[in-house]
Amino acid sequence: PGVKSVILPPVTSSDEGFSGLVDLQGKPIDDDFKKRRSEMLLQAFRDCRPDIVMIEAFPFGRRQMRFELMPLIEAIDATSPRPLLATSVRDILQERVKPGRNEETVDLINRHFDVVMVHGDPAFATIDKTFPLAGAITAEVTYTGLVAAPPPPAASER
Repeated sequence: PGVKSVILPPVTSSDEGFSGLVDLQGKPIDDDFKKRRSEMLLQAFRDCRPDIVMIEAFPFGRRQMRFELMPLIEAIDATSPRPLLATSVRDILQERVKPGRNEETVDLINRHFDVVMVHGDPAFATIDKTFPLAGAITAEVTYTGLVAAPPPPAASER
């Protein structure tokens, strides 16, 4: 009730190395597929007029989705009043192997994002331990904590 759900045509990685995107039948997605998804996402944004947009992992990851995420980010930047833009990321990131990726990530965050929400507890791990340019991020970096099942009762309580 009161929540509108928009289902985009599903995509998945073609392999564990994230070398390409495929549809649910395993067929590589083409430019028409990408355009349709991007247009649907932009229309959902325009229809919803959100106060906050949260993007999971990008630009730290999900780079193959930039075909739809960059137009969305550009639409957010062009909107008045502009919604808050947040990225949501794990506290322990995979090491970047391609030169320049960390710099590009920081540049995108600093140009477009208001908040980096790190899913973790800074008492356990901070983002700078696995993302060496964390100190160059000018957006607010906040830790969300961890979600876990309640601990089992102590042995004396059983």
